[in-house]
Order: sequence, then structure tokens, then C-alpha cells
Amino acid sequence: METIVNKEPPDKRTRPDRAAKIKDRKNGEENVVKCTLSRIIADKDNKDVIIKVIKERVDSVSKRTYLAGVAVNRILKEVFEGVPDAQLHTVSVPSVDQNFIRQLMVGSRQAHMETRDATVERFFHNNYWFREKIEGREVIVKKKKQYVGAIARFDGDQNLYSHASKKYLTNFNNHYRVHLSTWIKKFVYSKENRILAKEIKDEHGIDETVFHRYLLYDIHPWGVKEDLIAMHSLLPERTKMLLKIQHSILGRDEINRQWLKSVSNSAKMIRYNVFINRYLEATEDEGYAKLVNIAPIPTVKHAFITIDTDGLLGVLKDVGLIESLEKTLTNKEHWESVFDVENIRSAGKACRLAFQLMSPITFVRDPVM
Repeated sequence: METIVNKEPPDKRTRPDRAAKIKDRKNGEENVVKCTLSRIIADKDNKDVIIKVIKERVDSVSKRTYLAGVAVNRILKEVFEGVPDAQLHTVSVPSVDQNFIRQLMVGSRQAHMETRDATVERFFHNNYWFREKIEGREVIVKKKKQYVGAIARFDGDQNLYSHASKKYLTNFNNHYRVHLSTWIKKFVYSKENRILAKEIKDEHGIDETVFHRYLLYDIHPWGVKEDLIAMHSLLPERTKMLLKIQHSILGRDEINRQWLKSVSNSAKMIRYNVFINRYLEATEDEGYAKLVNIAPIPTVKHAFITIDTDGLLGVLKDVGLIESLEKTLTNKEHWESVFDVENIRSAGKACRLAFQLMSPITFVRDPVM
């Protein structure tokens, strides 16, 4: 008698781990609840003032995040100025970490001496306009030193910039990991290489796609294919030279997911960004070279911000509901004194609240004690 065994169909998804994460979130100890900020404020008498105070923080964080993006671009561009293409792989790239970004957002004046970044301080010194926006202009009022003209800061907003710098750093790293393959293809399918592929086809009868595939396999590198081996001897010296420069920048390890995630390869991707911009600017027709920023510059007018309990106390102080930033209640009590949390709490689990306020804003409270 034949036994029939019911087998589960194979998982065709390329990322089954994502499904597992979603399942864990549903059964976990924290839920994400999205709602409109104005509808969840329990203090109706101060609702308009609370929204106004939060909007001011959104505006300041957004402006400082934008300026940080501009500064990172300028710092990295200055590092490569005057360096020949063949020497790009030798350039020492500044370590762009969360501390680096945060100091560009809020300045280094209040940072501990051991954590002050020399590259950031040098940029502030050489760009007074930027320093004035971030740290303010020094003036003497009644024999006391004050700083005026900077983008507004608020009580309890320190962690707003810790979260903002962490978010920008994520975007910074993704900028290279996501787009490196696109930048390589910009070289492979550039105007110069399209013309060269056609010339090889006309002279040797080799299809143009073979030439482009050879370049892709050589730069990544993905190994040698038998149908591509003969292509190397047909390349002009200039193309061989350009490939050699790219080898020196990216190395000869296979560019895969693990390679892209490795922190040690971040500098290589930054150097390649500089190379591809220079190449496109030199070879594409004027107005057709689609260059890319060396680092991401935020384009949204209002950024998402994250406010923890310390940030909430700053909001309450500005509204006039408390006199100091000292915690007189538990975290839970502070939040529930302003927001109607009970109406959105799901099955008694801790909630991470994402409020929508005309412009994007993420408003996070601490987990329930």
C-alpha cells in the first residue's frame, strides 16, 4: 500500500526572514500605532500650543539635518580635490559615523574634548556661514558671551539629534550599498562604451551585449565566462586603463550582499562615486551627464523626528505645563498627562506611537514601565 506524505510547498520567497520578523512583531511586546496627533492629545485646552511647539522642533531638526547633508558632501569633495583618478584609491576618507553627523547638526562646542571630531572642527573653522547657522555668532552682552543667529534649539532636544543623526547615517550607508551597482552600469553603458561596443561588433562581429557583459563581470568581479575571455584582447588601452583604476578602487573581491554590508568597504564605494562622477562629466555630452551626490542630501521639507521622555519634558516646559525638566512623575504618567494613550493601546502591550502632523513626524514614547 502506497503511503502518501503531504509535503509543504517550497518557500519561493527570497527573504523568508522578513516574514518571520513580521510574525514576531505581531506576537511581540510592542506595537506600532499610527494616528493623527491632534486627535490623541488629551489636554484639549493646550492642544494648539502643543502642536505648535512640536512643529518648531520638526522645523529645526529638518533644517539642521539638511545642512549636515550639505556639509558631508563638501567635506568629502574637498578630500578628493586635485587627486588624479589613478590615485583615488590612496585617499584617506574621513570616518562618517553617528558622532560625526551629530556634531555637524549641533556643533562641537558642547562635545567632550575626547569625542570632538577634528574634520568637523576644521570644516566649521573654514566655513563661518555654516558655523553661524549651527552654533551661532558670538556676541558680548553685558560682558557675557552669547551666541545668536543659529537655528533654534529647545529644552530637552538632545536626543532628537541623536535619533536624527542615526537616521541620516542609515541613509548615508544605504546611499552606497543600494546605488553602487547603478553607478557601475553608468560606466558600462556610457556613451563612450556604447560607441566602442558598436565598433567591435562592426569589426569582429561580436554582439554588443558581450562587450557590456564583459565589463560587468570584470568590475564586480563575477569570474571569467568562456564566451567573454576573447573580449579582453580586443579592448583599447584606454578601456584597460579605466578598468585598472576601478580595480584599484573596489578591489578584486566579488561584490555581493556581504561585501556591500561590510563597513570596511564604505570608503571604497565613496571613492568609486568620485570616479564615476568624474568619468561621466568628462565623457557624456554637456547636460546629459547625470551626476550623483557624493553623500545624500535630505530633500524633504519636514523630516521625521523622534521624541523620547526627555524630549516630551522639553515640550511640556515650553507649553508651560511644567517648570523644569526634572522628572516628577513616572515616564508613563508624563505621557498619559498629555496623550490619550489608553484608547490606542493594543491588548495591554507597550505602544510605539507614530503621530501624523500635517508634515511627517514620528513621535515615540518609552515602553510602558
